[in-house]
Formats: sequence, structure tokens, C-alpha cells
Amino acid sequence: MFSAFLKEHGHRGYMEWDIMVPQWEQDPLPIVKVLKNMNDGQANNFEKKQLSIDDMLQSLKSNISSSNKYKLRKLWIPLSQKAIGFREQSKSLLSAHFNRYRNAFSKLAELMVNEGRIPSTDLIYFLTIEEVYRLTFERESTLVAHAKQRMKHFTKLNAMQFNLIIKGVDVKPINFDTKLEPIAKGEIVCGTAVCSGKVTARATVAKTIHDVNLIQATF
Repeated sequence: MFSAFLKEHGHRGYMEWDIMVPQWEQDPLPIVKVLKNMNDGQANNFEKKQLSIDDMLQSLKSNISSSNKYKLRKLWIPLSQKAIGFREQSKSLLSAHFNRYRNAFSKLAELMVNEGRIPSTDLIYFLTIEEVYRLTFERESTLVAHAKQRMKHFTKLNAMQFNLIIKGVDVKPINFDTKLEPIAKGEIVCGTAVCSGKVTARATVAKTIHDVNLIQATF
């Protein structure tokens, strides 16, 4: 069953648009840990419930007229469900195509290491396409040195965190030590809560993608 899962969805994974990050077919350990945690404990007694369109409309807290409910039931909700399905199919197809480039560069990196053109396979991801092309024909220590310098800075740059919404050109990481000035004035955004009520469950803080295996399902 797991082999069939990898055959169909092995091109997916975390940070699937980063060519240097292995996906599930290259490194299935992350998804194995997640599936194991999902199957442990109380998650085994969990039954997935699929709400009907009528149930969705009844659960809404907003006051909606009968005509708008009819439009939602017959038009907008079915169209939205189809659009979400098409979106996920498109992402899967694009990811599968992109994964072919990932496998090709991984194989090329192994060949270049075997020929002594680069010292490690990871270094190929810190070269431009033009630099990779040049290194396949001739050995240039300068290009390798530049790639090593980029790799050195990558760890620091990758650890930077930014706000989801940024305004202006003065962009600074939020996880750096900076003095926060109190906000005297601001705008208030009002809206309808997606979910009302209280939830009691286990909370897990995953600061990096490597901590995702710590997440456990509780019901």
C-alpha cells in the first residue's frame, strides 16, 4: 500500500518547489514519521465526516437570505469544490514535472562528483545554469569557490522569517533582534469567524519543517 502511495504521490513533499529538497520518493522518512504519528493513540478511533452542502449552510453563523442560500447550494459551492479539485490536480502535475528536473540535476551532480568537477552533490544547487554548463566541459575552481560561498550564506538566509504581508521596500526579518515601537494608531479588520467555540487539544509548535514529525493528531 505504501509503495502504491509513493508511486502515485512520491513527487510531492515539503518545499516541493525547492529543487534541492528531496521529495517523498527520494526520502520517504518524513512522511513515514507523519503517518506513524497519525496512526498512534486516539487517531485510530477517528472517523472522517464529510458534510453535505445543506449541513454547511446550516452551520453558517451569518444571516443569509433564502435566495443567496439557493445560489450557494446550486452554483457557488459546487463550483468552488470543483475549482479546489482542479487547483490540486494542477499543483500535482506541475510538481511531477518539476520533480523530473530535480532527479535530472541530482543525477548530473553525482556524475560531476565522480569526475571531480565539484566536491559534493549539494554544490550543484548553488550554481547557475550557465555555471553548471561551463563546469561540465572544463574545471573552473573559481566557480566552485563562488558556489561554496553561496552555500555558506544559505544557512543564515534560510533561517530568516518574514511577515506574511509586507508593505514597502524596507523588508527586515522578524526573527532578528530589533526594537519594536508601540503602535499608536491602526486599522481594525472586522469579519466573521470561520470557527466559533472552544477546542481542547494537544498543541505542538513546529518551528522548522524538520519538527513536523512531532505533530500528533488528537480527537
